[in-house]
Amino acid sequence: MNSWLKLKKSFALFVVFGLVFSLLQAGGFSRIASAATELTNDTIPAGEYEVDYVIHRDGTQEKSAADDYMHPTSGAKGKLIVESNGDIWFEHEVNTIPEYSYFQYLGYLQAGQAKAVIDNDVVQSGADGYTAATFRDGTASTKIVRYQIADIMQDQDILMHIIVPGIGYDHWYNAQIAIDTSGIVSSVPTQYSVLHATYSQFSLQSESYFKKPALVKPLEDGSKEVTLTLLGSNVISDLRVEQDSVYSSVYVVSEDTNEKTRTVRFNVADVSDPVNFKLDVAAPGYSHTYELRFNFNGVNNAVLEDTISAAAVLANSAVVGTEAGEYPQSAVDALKAAIATAHAASENDPDTQSLTDAAVTTLKAAITTFEAAVVGGSTGGNGGGGVVPSTDGYYHVQYAILKDGTNETSVADGYFVKPALLKVQGSSKTIFFTVLRSKEITGLTLNGSSGTVASQNTTKNTRVMSFQVYDLSAKINATIKVDWDEGDFHYHHTYTIQFQFDDDTKVQVEGDNPAVPGFDYDGNQGMPNLSNPGDEDEEEATEEGASGGSGSGTGSGSAAIEFSDAKYHWAAAQINRAVKLGIVKGFEDGSFRPNAVVSRGEFTAMIARALKLTNTGAATSFTDAGQIPAWAKEYAVAAEQAGLIGGFSDGTFRSGAEITRAQLAVIIVRAAKLETKSDAALGFADADKIPAWAGKEIAAAVEAGLITGKDNNRFDPDAPATRAESLTLIIRLLDYLAEQDEQQQAQQQEEQAQAEQQDEQVQAEEQAL
Repeated sequence: MNSWLKLKKSFALFVVFGLVFSLLQAGGFSRIASAATELTNDTIPAGEYEVDYVIHRDGTQEKSAADDYMHPTSGAKGKLIVESNGDIWFEHEVNTIPEYSYFQYLGYLQAGQAKAVIDNDVVQSGADGYTAATFRDGTASTKIVRYQIADIMQDQDILMHIIVPGIGYDHWYNAQIAIDTSGIVSSVPTQYSVLHATYSQFSLQSESYFKKPALVKPLEDGSKEVTLTLLGSNVISDLRVEQDSVYSSVYVVSEDTNEKTRTVRFNVADVSDPVNFKLDVAAPGYSHTYELRFNFNGVNNAVLEDTISAAAVLANSAVVGTEAGEYPQSAVDALKAAIATAHAASENDPDTQSLTDAAVTTLKAAITTFEAAVVGGSTGGNGGGGVVPSTDGYYHVQYAILKDGTNETSVADGYFVKPALLKVQGSSKTIFFTVLRSKEITGLTLNGSSGTVASQNTTKNTRVMSFQVYDLSAKINATIKVDWDEGDFHYHHTYTIQFQFDDDTKVQVEGDNPAVPGFDYDGNQGMPNLSNPGDEDEEEATEEGASGGSGSGTGSGSAAIEFSDAKYHWAAAQINRAVKLGIVKGFEDGSFRPNAVVSRGEFTAMIARALKLTNTGAATSFTDAGQIPAWAKEYAVAAEQAGLIGGFSDGTFRSGAEITRAQLAVIIVRAAKLETKSDAALGFADADKIPAWAGKEIAAAVEAGLITGKDNNRFDPDAPATRAESLTLIIRLLDYLAEQDEQQQAQQQEEQAQAEQQDEQVQAEEQAL
């Protein structure tokens, strides 16, 4: 139990007898409803409300004598405070003179705890389940007491200890606070989506700033009051909503700077139509105003949006061609058309969940058709195969986190609670699992999707994630980002893993909404057990030479090289060419790990091999040259001498650091000797995020066809590059250089032919003379 609340003043004897008598002889009063039947912790809007209240004798609807001393004046009201995170508090004034000075303890029962057992005026058990109420000064004769309310639908249990000196009065009492919420209008949890300002299209990038669902409350004039929570609020300077053709800033209900959330409220005339708004985002070196729309249609589009994202990754990363692993142009066009059709669901009318569900099914079918169109056979991906439970419902299923491209358990496995919870609804399958060390695991994707945070417990450092899955029988490619600082341990790295669900372990779970295993675990347990990236010579230590990887030939006429995890990868053709050219090697377990994040040292080695760069013997300027692994050092020095790569501002090379897409573009442009333009324009939606030092190079690389954007017209300059992306870029560079060389040779031949023709003409004229 928390510390005693001690009040030290003494009072007149007649008051003492009055207090004792009234506590023993409290009369009955009709009960005040503790909550309106429609009002729950989830539907009461965030805010502060003046409410009536009464203190009841334990287990009755009779008013306790203590009620008189907790109402300084007749009819005094309390204050109900609903915070944006869902916590509910209640405050009221209490007299400090004369009656309350004998209360030695006043506490409220914590959620889930059993009420104290009192026998012979002494607490026998359960006292540790209470938290002491807090007090602050009110008026000259009152204090303000504050309790937490566990359930607005129930009366709140409190525990009192009263000692009256001089007469031997020492008793404990259970009581309940009943709060009248009948005057509070409930809000309806409402799913919503964020749309492009003018197109029938989800704004998938902007969705990450908004927590779902919103709370919508009807007002007397027929309009609606909307309350929602912004995520990442540290970079959101303003949210302005249009009403009557005027954009006005929303009212800020509360803000949590630690969690970077902000709860806001605004009115709209009609939620049946999309609502225009502007989102002002500002960060160091970046500011932008997004013009968007809300659609409060009550439809949960999370699965559809995830499916669109997955389809966009497939479409945008597909290589059109006739070689193995490439796709026909018609297949890419068909998938992009299916994505556009799915986006149209963003503007659906209210209560059209069935249309969204149908759109998911249609887009999944389009993905399956697309994957089947790959040159050389089926991709074997997550296109809707696998074992599907025969009935709708919930299932527990075991799973493991594997090192990318292997069957070995990843060290990350220990930070995921087993089993997972699988929800099956028609053709839709959603997996839920609990992530431990939630604060340290700052990023997680499955099949390119960031999933949805179903719930989060910052105290226990856990969060429950949900992802749509297509095939539980196949490994699912994933990335995990860890940012961990604990004592002398500092780990900041993104790396690839794979989820392996065991479909044979499914066990059906009863109930309409079962808990996800691990939601109540302590996620702060365990010490760091992750090794820092780049501490060893990764390429030299783990890669082995692949057959055919020695030469400088073009690869034509050679047998195809197959890796266990790259045979049907979108970059399979480029990977095979790169191996044949001796640019890169596979791993000793037969894998290539195309989705693994590439380091600066690895990429420098790749491009140096591709361009056959050699060390001229000149000294390097890298201040950390002694820390560059032996296998990468020669390549790093050669690339530096060729002017392809430089150090950071402190002169370091940082071989083990991830290389970003922006850095890749700069190196490729230098290697291709492309001309850059100071006034080059970038048409990407995230152009404002592209660093100034890379803008001209990215524009030149895009114009030359060496690099492309991602889904939703994003370049994503800070994203770490994968092995597959890096090799694809290098192969495009080699093709570009070969084409330029052919054009140069053709031009030289044409010039030589013209010169010969001119010589012949001159000779002919001379002979004529």
